[in-house]
Amino acid sequence: MNNLRQTLLRTILVVAVAAPALYLAVMLFHFANRPYITETAVTATMTDSLYCEGAVVFSEQTLPAGSGEIGYLVADGIRVSSGTQVAEQYTDAAQAQCRKQLQQVEEEIQVLQSSQVSGNVDTLSASMRTATLDILDALAAHDFGQASSGAQEYLLASNRLKVTTGQSAGFADTLAELNAQKDALTQQLGSPAAVTAPSGGYFISSDKASFLSADGETLAGMTASELSAALETGILQSSDAYSGKIVTSYTWHFYGVCTLEESEKFTVGSKVSVSFPNRSDTVLPAKVLSLEEEEGTGLVKVTLECEYMGADILALGQETARIDFASYEGIRVPAQALHIVDGQKCVYVKYGNLARKRNIVVLYEDENYLLVPADGKVGGDSEVRLYDEVIVSGMDLYDGKKL
Repeated sequence: MNNLRQTLLRTILVVAVAAPALYLAVMLFHFANRPYITETAVTATMTDSLYCEGAVVFSEQTLPAGSGEIGYLVADGIRVSSGTQVAEQYTDAAQAQCRKQLQQVEEEIQVLQSSQVSGNVDTLSASMRTATLDILDALAAHDFGQASSGAQEYLLASNRLKVTTGQSAGFADTLAELNAQKDALTQQLGSPAAVTAPSGGYFISSDKASFLSADGETLAGMTASELSAALETGILQSSDAYSGKIVTSYTWHFYGVCTLEESEKFTVGSKVSVSFPNRSDTVLPAKVLSLEEEEGTGLVKVTLECEYMGADILALGQETARIDFASYEGIRVPAQALHIVDGQKCVYVKYGNLARKRNIVVLYEDENYLLVPADGKVGGDSEVRLYDEVIVSGMDLYDGKKL
């Protein structure tokens, strides 16, 4: 019995000692034989840019809101003249619903009136197919307004095709019924209170517009630290008190804050590109109007000026701007692949079962990638070529190493 116990204890002791050693051996084997990870070198465009918090300021006149529901008669982004009716104030929900019904009937009348014009069968059939694809694309993008427009285009083409092929003699009876509905709805609607533009400019509704708690003059006079503090607190205010606004000039300004180091990218008077990724993909040309460094804070106030207008721009307020300074084209390789051998920047590429060292010239780099010239050739200053398999990670790499 004692012998059995001693044998069991010895076995347990051997296993306890051998297990860590075996585990270490397995890990070393796995580490030493870890496969090399590669990434294909491809053409790319990289942009020198920075993100900047700030505020977009327009020359504008706000339109006060009354009591009750607002109905808009002008689309966002449309330029209007002084005195143009842009919206109306309803006394109750029934009046608002009456206006919606009236607009729908007027749209149907317009479609049917246009439908009575004949056309080419092939052209109209193609228009129906195009409208169908547009509807599907809009639905996939959850753009129901665009889907509705596509449906109207399809209906118009379909109606014209029926007239052209003799399937329909016209829509006189339907138009008569719709015009009767229009007259009845117009009488029922009455005269809602009009909201008119106080001056000429670009209209945007309160549903889409941003309203700032500080006006342009106040923001222009702030120091970098004052603007930074205001942005951190938030300068957007509720739109409840407004029915919309009229932007009177196509020129607008962006007041932003950056660090002293980041400000070195800017040159007063130079051109940059600006976009607002959280709002729109549109990239706009802008001019660096001023740089105002605030001593002792490490902050710089940046003012950009832009002369572009659209409905998406009119909706801007407190925003994160992406400012692009220059773009570079070339071949992209992972930053992890970079090595420095004898003071020369290089990467290793996989050729068959060998690792080959390739010197590179870096045109531009960020934290993830390097951009090298697209015309690289072996023996030149930059040797990486398109579609090279660049080794991203691997142990003890050297030129000619067997992989």
